[in-house]
Amino acid sequence: ASLRPLFAQPGARQAEGSCDHSFACNRSMASPRLLALLVVGYYTASTLNSVLTKQILTSFPRPLTVTLWQQLFSSLYSVLHFRVTTGRWLDLQRHAR
Repeated sequence: ASLRPLFAQPGARQAEGSCDHSFACNRSMASPRLLALLVVGYYTASTLNSVLTKQILTSFPRPLTVTLWQQLFSSLYSVLHFRVTTGRWLDLQRHAR
C-alpha cells in the first residue's frame, strides 16, 4: 500500500470514478463489525496498559521514568512497524516539499 494519497496536493482533483485509496473507496473497511472490533480492541489494549502500568509503578515508584520508557518504546515500535510494512525507513525529506 502506498502512502502517496496521504500527501496529495491540496487542490488536486482526480478523474471521475477513480479511487484515491481512502475509506470512501472501499465501504467494507468502514463496516459496523470493524468499528466494533476496533472499539473492543482499543478498550482491551487500554485496560491492559493501565494494569501493567500500575504493576510496574508498584515495584518501581518513578512515574516520570515509566512514562518516558513507555513513550520511547511506543515510538521505536512505530518506526520498526513502518519499516517492516513499507520496506523503507521514514522518508520525511521527500514529503517536506
